[in-house]
Amino acid sequence: MNEIVQLTTADVSRAIPVTSSKTVAAYYKVQHATVTKLVKRYESDFNEFGKVGFEIRPSSRGQSENVYWLNEEQFYLLVTYMKNTEAARRAKIAFVKAFSFAKKELLARTQTRQIGKAARLSITDAIRGHVSPEGNFKKFAYGNYTKLVYKRVLGMDVKKAKEARRVPEGGNLRDYLSIEELDKVQELESKIAGFIEVSDTAGKDDKQIYQMVKAWIDKTWTPNPQPVLSAKE
Repeated sequence: MNEIVQLTTADVSRAIPVTSSKTVAAYYKVQHATVTKLVKRYESDFNEFGKVGFEIRPSSRGQSENVYWLNEEQFYLLVTYMKNTEAARRAKIAFVKAFSFAKKELLARTQTRQIGKAARLSITDAIRGHVSPEGNFKKFAYGNYTKLVYKRVLGMDVKKAKEARRVPEGGNLRDYLSIEELDKVQELESKIAGFIEVSDTAGKDDKQIYQMVKAWIDKTWTPNPQPVLSAKE
């Protein structure tokens, strides 16, 4: 994202752009206490646009202080209570651009996830048509191919990828991927589906088909794992 606006969580399905009272104070060139006093004084106004989040941090004086997290509406309300200085004017432009960029980024990631559903249906249909009903492989077939895709795209297994992104237990790793990673995952899923559909699988059991796909990926797929970026939890 950027240093002005962050996401409330790395989970794109629940994230919203926010900024902190510390960031506002720095860009508006005022004391942090000036900002926090305004938030406290008009807290009921801010809560009209959602509950104001906060965290306790050590201050530069060795004491603790509340740092508030404000969504876009709360930020715009806050600055109406502040003096309209030249620094404030320049800062407002920077914040407008930052919130706009963050919203476009989230929208792009959401749309990419929606497109990915079609790719997942495609690979599911391909697997269903080429997996025998006997044995346990069919039950775990999609999961096995998904793990294979993540390993090739991210350069690590699902467990390590979830740990790197701090995905909570039961969370969906896909919701924590960047746009670039999602594109790669969906591209490889579509290619696997197409490969399975056009391949001669007659006489091959489920594991043999899987190994055939794996060998094909090893020959044709060039891994390009993206760096893992931590987002504010």
